[in-house]
Amino acid sequence: MCSAFGSPSLSIVVFLSFAMTLTREQFLDSPAAHAPPGVVPNLESPDNTRNYAFPLFIFVVTVTNAVFLAKLWVQLRIVKKMLLEDYILSVAWLVYNGAFCTIAVMICNLPVGMHRWDMDMSHLMKHLFLFNCAWIIYGILMILIKANILLQYIRIFVPDGTRCFTSVACYTLITLNTGYHTMFVFMLIFACVPRHKIWDSTASGRCLDWPIVLTIGNTVTFISDVIIWAVPQRIIWRLHLNRSKKWGLSALFTIGIFAIICSAVRIHYQILLLKSQADVTFIGSKLCFWGTCQVTAGFLVACLPTTPLLFRNMKKRTWAEKLRSCVRKIWKLSTYDSGSTRENRVKNSSSDEGGGSKRFGSGSGKRVVTDVEFDELVNRDMSIASQFTSRGDDAQSSFGGSARGI
Repeated sequence: MCSAFGSPSLSIVVFLSFAMTLTREQFLDSPAAHAPPGVVPNLESPDNTRNYAFPLFIFVVTVTNAVFLAKLWVQLRIVKKMLLEDYILSVAWLVYNGAFCTIAVMICNLPVGMHRWDMDMSHLMKHLFLFNCAWIIYGILMILIKANILLQYIRIFVPDGTRCFTSVACYTLITLNTGYHTMFVFMLIFACVPRHKIWDSTASGRCLDWPIVLTIGNTVTFISDVIIWAVPQRIIWRLHLNRSKKWGLSALFTIGIFAIICSAVRIHYQILLLKSQADVTFIGSKLCFWGTCQVTAGFLVACLPTTPLLFRNMKKRTWAEKLRSCVRKIWKLSTYDSGSTRENRVKNSSSDEGGGSKRFGSGSGKRVVTDVEFDELVNRDMSIASQFTSRGDDAQSSFGGSARGI
């Protein structure tokens, strides 16, 4: 096939020569390729990898958005300042969700992971068009994400107003990465002249030899990923810190190893595509999947350095603690009314036992007599009256009147 994937092999030339004798409708409905020896093509219900590719895609998208929103929350609520690299990463996040994820969902619903001989030509054109769009957006994301990471390294590890190996290395990498991926994006956009020949092999025109270009490009990406991972490690292990703290700092940037692994796997599949383009749809789906994982790894590397600041803020007072405090207050209010009467009785009783003289309130000017005091007074007066009964009616009437007057 003469497309963005390189010059055609002999078998594909023979196949296209046969296809050129068909009408446009017949050509679109014809098989996209001859099946290998011993393989029976299945155009009705072809095998694909959508059942596990789409859930994995949802997982990596969830992780990407979670770490970005956590970083954005730290910048807006804790640091309360957006830096240049934060704006760059925000643009990358918008491109990721607005364009990259949209194309990825469309690729998953093709469905993804089909062999070329299990589809017709119209289906093959959809694959090639979406693959081309996905790789263009991938190149744009690599420019933005790697620029963010390297600018963060300069801000974290290089003192203001100083010039050292780290700053020179980071600025050099930013320049080379931006220049290379910009060239890469334009080469993908103008892979064929006219452009629609990228996915429509019947169009007349010319195309670049893409397997070699993509292989070189993935190799350059792999080397840059290794250097970006090594830059902070070199600085961390030279710091005057104990070994445990060095390991902790190093772990924050170790996620970059995952990006290196993704680049290595993509080189493997790119070499397979370089050898043969007979199954370009299946190999292309692998390249897209590992490219998606590499983008997620880039977001992780860009966002995880803010994790310690986020955890320190959460330890002070988390939203869960605020919720528990609110629940406790509501619980206290609900139990206060039911127990207020009993508590008041206990308090009054303890006050009576501890100091009855306090019943004489200076503000009211009246004596408050309790039931116990009243009984004691009555019994005492009646006892005194009985003692003086024998002395005469005058004494009895005197004390009796006193008793009645109480």
